[in-house]
Amino acid sequence: MFRTIIRLLVCWPIGVVIHNGWPAIVEPSEIQTPPGLAAINDPLEVQAVPGSSVTVRCILSTELDNQAKDIIWFLGKEKIPKNQYNVINSSVAEVNLVDLHPTETTMLGSTLLSCCLPGINGNPDQLLAVTNVIVSYPPYAPFNITCYTMDILYMNCSWILTDFLEPQQTIFHLRYKVSTHPCDNLDKHVPMDHSAVKSSSCNVQGNQGWCRVNMLRWSAGRYYRLWVEGSNAIGVNYSSISCHSLWDIVKPNPPRKVNLSLSSSLPPYLQLHWLYPEGGLASGFFPLVYEIHYNRNAFDLEPQVLRVENPFHELGMAVSCTNPSARVRAQSVKGYGYWSDWSPWVMLKIPQLQAPQRGPDLWRDIRKTSDGSHNLKLFWKMLSKREAQCFVQTYTVVIQMDDLPKCVQDVGNATTFQIDMNNNSYCVEVWANNFIGTSQNNTRLCIPAVGQFGKPPQDVKVERANHKGLWVTWKPPSEKTPLGYLLEWRKGQELDTGPAWWMRVHDSNQSDIHGVLLTGEFVDYVRYKVSVYATFPEGEGEPSSDYVYIRQGVPQVAPPNVRIQNSSWEGFDLRWDVLPIALRKGFILGYRIFYWPSNKPPSAAQNVTLHGGELVQSYRLLGLEPDVEYVVRILAFTVAGDGPKSNLKKAITSLNTGMNVGMLIFVISGTLLLLLTCTIILVVYRQPAICVVLYSQQVPDPKNCSWAKDMDFTKPDTLHEALKAVSMLPEPWLLQLELQEVSQITEHKLDESEKEASAWRAILTASDPSGVEEAGKLDLSSYWSTSPA
Repeated sequence: MFRTIIRLLVCWPIGVVIHNGWPAIVEPSEIQTPPGLAAINDPLEVQAVPGSSVTVRCILSTELDNQAKDIIWFLGKEKIPKNQYNVINSSVAEVNLVDLHPTETTMLGSTLLSCCLPGINGNPDQLLAVTNVIVSYPPYAPFNITCYTMDILYMNCSWILTDFLEPQQTIFHLRYKVSTHPCDNLDKHVPMDHSAVKSSSCNVQGNQGWCRVNMLRWSAGRYYRLWVEGSNAIGVNYSSISCHSLWDIVKPNPPRKVNLSLSSSLPPYLQLHWLYPEGGLASGFFPLVYEIHYNRNAFDLEPQVLRVENPFHELGMAVSCTNPSARVRAQSVKGYGYWSDWSPWVMLKIPQLQAPQRGPDLWRDIRKTSDGSHNLKLFWKMLSKREAQCFVQTYTVVIQMDDLPKCVQDVGNATTFQIDMNNNSYCVEVWANNFIGTSQNNTRLCIPAVGQFGKPPQDVKVERANHKGLWVTWKPPSEKTPLGYLLEWRKGQELDTGPAWWMRVHDSNQSDIHGVLLTGEFVDYVRYKVSVYATFPEGEGEPSSDYVYIRQGVPQVAPPNVRIQNSSWEGFDLRWDVLPIALRKGFILGYRIFYWPSNKPPSAAQNVTLHGGELVQSYRLLGLEPDVEYVVRILAFTVAGDGPKSNLKKAITSLNTGMNVGMLIFVISGTLLLLLTCTIILVVYRQPAICVVLYSQQVPDPKNCSWAKDMDFTKPDTLHEALKAVSMLPEPWLLQLELQEVSQITEHKLDESEKEASAWRAILTASDPSGVEEAGKLDLSSYWSTSPA
């Protein structure tokens, strides 16, 4: 913290003492006092650096009746707090200005320090004395001093100011001293002996300053030591010293009268010529070397750079319909000093000069139509502006079919042409035309007759080489050695009808494997079809193709058109359509099916994964529960992962009617058999019998009747128990009990107990006809009388 004491005297001299290391510059200013007030009209400015503390005293005139304790202070329009006041005696008052901040001197009154008496009875305060308070920084040192001389008379120097501009006006001077001491012995300190130092005033604009030194001394062994001095009301500062020999800072003027033109020769050439810079050093005394920047056309990104010693240069053959441009700069041929500034750009508009260099490269697409014929579509690449000698006005298709005359067809600016093929072979050319003439060097494309194409290459494989390239390999055809190959690639749209790119490979290599790197604007997640054709004298043969992705992603959509068919009690058929190629984003490896009962959450879903690629379009889902509603979703997956799932599809399995129908058939057949047996007994044999017809509300199981076959009815106790069981059957189980008299038993010679047991077994196993027959021969009256009614 710095502290400055300034005395502001009224009728007395003013003294200033500054204890902050920066000398205060005190200058008298004009003070206006109100009429009738006695004040010293000779105040000094308060000048200090930011952060200083200043004490200012106001000494009252003896002519005033007021005392120092009545003094009030204002800094600008703000009243200073009284805790910063101090009264020395009855006529001397002080104010302490603490931690001063930089002031803005352009605002009138904003830096005025006023000593006043308070007004009486509502009158304004009375001004006794006033002074300016200036708080600022000394100049910052200029840096990056650069000097150059453009002729024998003067030298220019420039430098850069700091980004922080001082609020106080700073005056800059270029100080220099001519010495015979080389710059290697440079003293970094500013010379204190100002007797040999010369000065030149400088100008400042923005953050850059410059000045000029006249009357240069070019004799050998003379060195200029230069620095820039800045000064303002607060202080002075210096740049570092820069030392130069004039030969090291020579900067020629730009070459003049630069001109770009065409030569009179055929074909014409582009010429550039110029003159030695005007002013400055003489050409004989100071020879120069030149640098040329040359653009073949206005849209060239990087110019060609040429270096020559003569003020003339031929830039090469002129190109039709281009706008070449050039500029030139110069430097000492020995490398002294700096390059000159560039000359202005010069341009030339070249008209169309000659016919196109060649015709376009062309290719074809052969498609079979619905009526069985073939359609030939020709397409070709547009010529570049350079190849077309500015631009192509029209294209001409020339067709040669066997020994027939040529067919010439002008197609304008089109790049496609269609031909209905027959069984003939074709050779086709496309000519390019401009205002000067027609291309002479044209590509000839031959198409063999349908069914006579050569064999395709073998084992075509396509792999990703990098993010923007494909590596294609293949083996030659099995029979005939080709002249070369043609590689075609196109985006894999439906039916592979997308636009085609192609490249010819003039490769007569007899090796087993051929390989080519395809580069271009290949796009991620797009399927490409790459085809390789072998080229024979009669034309290209059949292709061999492969598909590839530069980068695979997950499918963009779920399988479309999901439908459920042929539902049964154990499952149903699930069918869907294949994804469009543009939405697959990769090779489809298979599908995943998710299913679960609709009364359960999706977390209970089971899934089935189907491998087999994009051609899998159906699956029968089995192992389901009958009479249950199921929810089904399906997705497709690639090597990158699963795609989105399809919308919910619901299906209900049918009832399991197979077992119910079997049971119903069994009951009906058993009933009919029992009725048939009774009929036979009553009608055919006319024997008394017992027919017990039982109807159950449940489906009988035949195995439940096996107990009767295992019982020993020869024992009376067993027979009695059986009759008891039958008689105790509740309604509607026992619907009818019919007893008939058994008159005789003649068929079998069995004792009475065996016959009785057999008959009772027949009653309880009504499905056995032989048992019913035995029952008809049995006298049961004695046993029935013992049974409960």
